[in-house]
Amino acid sequence: MISKSGSIDDWKELRNTTDILGEESNLTANKIQEFDYELNIILPVSYINFLEVFGQGFLGESVRIHWPSRNLSKTLIGFHKEILTYRGNGNSYFTEEEAQPNLELLENSFAFGDTDTEELIVWDLRTYNLQDDSYDIYWIPFESHKSYKIGRSFYDFVTKFCFGDQMLEKLPQEEQLHIPSMTRTFTGYGNLHLL
Repeated sequence: MISKSGSIDDWKELRNTTDILGEESNLTANKIQEFDYELNIILPVSYINFLEVFGQGFLGESVRIHWPSRNLSKTLIGFHKEILTYRGNGNSYFTEEEAQPNLELLENSFAFGDTDTEELIVWDLRTYNLQDDSYDIYWIPFESHKSYKIGRSFYDFVTKFCFGDQMLEKLPQEEQLHIPSMTRTFTGYGNLHLL
């Protein structure tokens, strides 16, 4: 069996077996390349192809995949950093030692997705490799000092983690409780820019 990598044809094949709901977005490869240039990061081709075929929206019931946006990424990451560094009234959620690994990860990340329960999905920008055109992908739970490496391939993230059973394999049981069952649906939210 030939391994799939997230080509346009791979995404079209997946789209044909996925219930499509919501608004379509009209993002072209040229527009996505403009984002790539503006962000000054390398966007994996698999992600670019996904956006061209599906657009931005919800995978299943809760995982959102966003258009590449520096402002949105900074906002989502900033929100998680705020929780990690909160020191109000002499109280804090986490010690500096507990928070440091995630703060370092967040400082070097780009958020391409999140969930409706505020889990964050990021690429660790320090890990790009030209050979596989990928970054390490991390799942960062809401109000937690932990993070979980869930893979590298954006195609595998969608097909195996979001639509498959890898979510159960890659996350500890306490994190699985926050995740509704993933149905094979995609709900687009059109050309809406969240930020």
